[in-house]
Amino acid sequence: MTAPRTAAKKNFIAARLKTMRLFAYHQHRHRLPNNECGRDYLLAFLSQGMTQNAARLWVPWCSAREFEQIAFDARAIPPHLWSSERLGQLCRLTNAWRERMKRYHLRPHDKAWSEIQQRRRERKKVRDRELILGS
Repeated sequence: MTAPRTAAKKNFIAARLKTMRLFAYHQHRHRLPNNECGRDYLLAFLSQGMTQNAARLWVPWCSAREFEQIAFDARAIPPHLWSSERLGQLCRLTNAWRERMKRYHLRPHDKAWSEIQQRRRERKKVRDRELILGS
């Protein structure tokens, strides 16, 4: 049986991969661009456990040698050690998309984390105020 902590970690990694796939689809549909952005997405996908066959569908332009090098780099660090900030930067995740889709597993690259935390605190104050006044 899987320990609860391990299961939660796997679920979190799967949620991060799903967020990256959704954002990539929103930006590029089913084909990543043949540039640094596409390679960064591929690294992020593989680092979070996307199978190589599934990743190949996103990058048909990538040579076998280059694909193996990126896969090697992704496997060098276990999935749970990739930070949400690093993955958000690799995918160039925007805060507007993150907020609109309510996908909070990754940090956006276009806004400071302190601003995001301040916004979260403000929304919590409003929710708490409404809860108190509504009771």
